Amino acid sequence: MIQLNEMFAITLLLLTSVAAASKDDSSHVPESGFALPWGTVNLLVLTDVHSWITGHERHESNMNVDYGDVLSFVQRLHRFVDSQQQDDMDLYLVMNGDFMDGTGLSTRPPKYLTPLLKQMPFDVINLGNHELYDNATIDFILDEFIPDWNGHYLTSNSLYEPTGEALGNQYCILKGRASTILTFGFLFNFPGHSKNTIVENVEDVVRQSWFQHALTNEKYDTILVMAHMHVTDPLVQVILDAIRQHTDCSVAFVTGHTHLRGYEVLDENSVSFEAGRFLDTIGFMSWNPADAAIGSPLSPEEKFPHLFIDTNRDILTEILHATDNTTNTLQTMEGVRLTDKIHTTQDEMGLLETVGCSPHVYSLSTPIDDKLSLWGLYIHQIIPERLLQVPGKVYVEGTGSLRYDLMNGKILVDDVISVCPFNQTIYEIAVDVPATKLLEALDIKVPPSSYGAIKPNKILPEGKQLPTWAIATTLNTGILDLDQHYRVLTPLYYADYLKERIANVTGTPAIDPITVRKANNPQLNEMTTDLWKDYIKAHWKCKKSESILDIIDPPAPVPIQSNEPPPQEKPIVVAVFIVMILLGLWAYQKRMTQYHSYQSIPNAKATETLVRRSSQVSLFASGADLQL
Repeated sequence: MIQLNEMFAITLLLLTSVAAASKDDSSHVPESGFALPWGTVNLLVLTDVHSWITGHERHESNMNVDYGDVLSFVQRLHRFVDSQQQDDMDLYLVMNGDFMDGTGLSTRPPKYLTPLLKQMPFDVINLGNHELYDNATIDFILDEFIPDWNGHYLTSNSLYEPTGEALGNQYCILKGRASTILTFGFLFNFPGHSKNTIVENVEDVVRQSWFQHALTNEKYDTILVMAHMHVTDPLVQVILDAIRQHTDCSVAFVTGHTHLRGYEVLDENSVSFEAGRFLDTIGFMSWNPADAAIGSPLSPEEKFPHLFIDTNRDILTEILHATDNTTNTLQTMEGVRLTDKIHTTQDEMGLLETVGCSPHVYSLSTPIDDKLSLWGLYIHQIIPERLLQVPGKVYVEGTGSLRYDLMNGKILVDDVISVCPFNQTIYEIAVDVPATKLLEALDIKVPPSSYGAIKPNKILPEGKQLPTWAIATTLNTGILDLDQHYRVLTPLYYADYLKERIANVTGTPAIDPITVRKANNPQLNEMTTDLWKDYIKAHWKCKKSESILDIIDPPAPVPIQSNEPPPQEKPIVVAVFIVMILLGLWAYQKRMTQYHSYQSIPNAKATETLVRRSSQVSLFASGADLQL
């Protein structure tokens, strides 16, 4: 790491160089070493954004790109492609589902979010499982969103139950200047969909006549399969095997759902590519259909080069400059307007109002007994205080329901929703349940040395930091008395499943769930996200010094630079810029120790991607096995 005295020495040396070169009118931005591996077909990939279209800049400055920046990036790359003399290059922007559930911009139905998504020039959109949880959401996007995409919103195996027809299109043809792409959009075999939808098994769909007809009758150079499923899901191979019965052409799978960075070779002419989550990644993959042929001397990795691009404005700007050295600016007018519209919408929805000030960063992935564990805070403090003050109650919730870390400092309404986006009503679903039977219903094995009591949150699945089920008890200790009988509380999403499981293991009829009411206002239901808001308001009031800090308002977009500074101003501007870079590098290196990089993907080939973050180069291994 560069020390401060070294930084100042380097600064003086650079300033001397700038002064010496100040009379040279040929000074220019140094050429970047980071360039996109362009091919005939070029894909920019977003997946599992989960309404994080504002990015992460307020708390994680290294991820400072929002959808306005993505729009600007795509527009500038399109201008580069359009400027080429040869018609041998196409650029497509694709989105692989799960735009719902993650921040306050996502409501049910998504009436605030979809107008913002319509500003993005997506060439193809695939359906994710999070769009399918709610009848009202389906009805809304069917009427107000899907028609806007002119047949390019794909639902190859998802139907509207009242009509029996596909929600969107089963496939489409992407027609560029240099490529014709047969494109499908599959969802994994998802059982938890809303009642007004049908999700057909992929194995059945690939045998249907429409799928066979598309492969045999349509004209295309190559195939793109948007697949909302893990990068190595067995269903990926099912789809590929069905395609291979008709053609040996190149097949690119864009996968998702599992929130990781992954790349896997499927056969010598097909790969699978998954590009992160929550707008932490822009994926890039390219190929040449003519080169990507069976028997080609190129390896699959050479046929389908790819990058995972960190969502950092400096990185995107550097890529643009490496692509076209006359481009030194990221933002476009349309991109700036979209950024403004996103912030205006947040403000109108009340998402920028202050709830309180957090004393620490509470981590989603930290074990429950750690004092800085997000789940520990929830299970040991928030739930017992709000719901379990009467003895004999226990609260159960799946650990997939909290979604993001709670950062320190000023906490806005949007921050709370980002932690707990599913504001579910809480129900009492069973009474007089023996602790041993509850554990049996949850598939939690009691260790032989329990001696009448157990800490169930310490019993972890192999290789996991968190249990499958988080259990809160009245005593605020996480201890479950094995000789005790309990009343069981849980959020709506788990109510039917747990009610039936408990009834099966106890041999008693299931009861009708009873809504849990607020103790201080029995007219209102207790709801999961509201529990967080109420706790933060009660316990984490902002100090005066914190309330003065200007950390509520979102950062203003970087202004568009239409002209370079006059020649006589260049040395000063460059000198200031160098000082800022060096100080920023020192601060950034210090900050990066707080973050962890991606972990390797089980059963998938780890891929290292060279990315440049300001003046520092980092290597990231692909994958992060997080909750969905």
